[in-house]
Amino acid sequence: MLNDDVHYYTGNTHHSGGIVSTTIIATRGCPFSCAFCDKAIYGRKWRCRSVENICEEIFLANKQAHKEGRHIGWWRFIDDNMLANKVWFNNLCKGLSK
Repeated sequence: MLNDDVHYYTGNTHHSGGIVSTTIIATRGCPFSCAFCDKAIYGRKWRCRSVENICEEIFLANKQAHKEGRHIGWWRFIDDNMLANKVWFNNLCKGLSK
């Protein structure tokens, strides 16, 4: 369960084209050493949050925004590489579609 700090999302939203958005980090790191990439922000070891934890965070932030009369139109995932584990990513997509 997330703590009560979820209300900070509504203070950290961005407006782009009239749509309110905010950021989320689901994974950290990238195991690859691509020539075009300067470096991974969070290091080379890939780690992920549970799908349930991510979905809960989004649900609670949306609930708080609704209480404040706002709607988060889209979420920006700012991960180094969300696709390092395809099984995890597919499970995330399924979890977010519910």
